[in-house]
Amino acid sequence: MGSEEEASSFFARWGDADLPRVSDPQASLYESFGLRRGSLGEIFKPSVWKRGFEAAILNGFGVGRMVGDGFRMPGVFLIYQGRILKEFRHETPAERPDYRALAYD
Repeated sequence: MGSEEEASSFFARWGDADLPRVSDPQASLYESFGLRRGSLGEIFKPSVWKRGFEAAILNGFGVGRMVGDGFRMPGVFLIYQGRILKEFRHETPAERPDYRALAYD
């Protein structure tokens, strides 16, 4: 949900500045895919805090400033020729889909 400028610096930090991406500050794509806003209970449950700690501290990604709507639930979609072939809609932000299964199964 960040601007192209924010995305550019984020991707450059990880050496992926040339990857294609979409900037969606108004979250219109989230709306189009039916990704709702989470409740306080979904966003701040212990599993989300645990996953955040793992990513930020144990995996070394750190804590950055929030960009966009922190309550918007994530999702992953495999799209081919304008059709959604596979999807994963998170029930909490802590969930980690099997990306390989989404891409290869």
